[in-house]
Amino acid sequence: MTAARVRKVLALLCTLLIIGAVIMASFDDRTSKPMLKNGDVLGQDTGESYSQYQQRADHSLVGASGTSWAMITFAEPLSAERAGALVEQLHLKRVGGAVFADEKPQALPEPVAPETRIEVFERWTPPAKNIVGVIAYDDAELFRGLADNPQLGAIEVLPQGAAWGRFGVRPVAVD
Repeated sequence: MTAARVRKVLALLCTLLIIGAVIMASFDDRTSKPMLKNGDVLGQDTGESYSQYQQRADHSLVGASGTSWAMITFAEPLSAERAGALVEQLHLKRVGGAVFADEKPQALPEPVAPETRIEVFERWTPPAKNIVGVIAYDDAELFRGLADNPQLGAIEVLPQGAAWGRFGVRPVAVD
């Protein structure tokens, strides 16, 4: 066999191998079926209206128990100063992050005296951005007590075992 013929046979075999790999990959669950959600997620689902989201959030609030993370959505987007003042009034154990309408959530540190929550929000909020909600950690009873606050649009609570940094956050489009 000549060298040219060997190269042609090898090229043909490699081509068949690639075609076979593509065919095999097309039957793999990772490429042929939609991926399942990977863990807990807070926020509005794609295609879900604000009122549908509020109903789903209310359902999670009713079934909540113990201490866990929750997304508290404001009735309207607030400036960093107004959001910080409102969150101070809520007396939450921990505020882990701020949620924006069109930007990824921002993790927030706890204020250290003499700094206030308002100053933390102002320092960590991007310029000219309003905050649509916060991710907070507290007792289910406290969250349920906040449900009647007219300044809050929705409170969605995660299951008790959810850990900070291990759940997804999607923004909520407040109507």
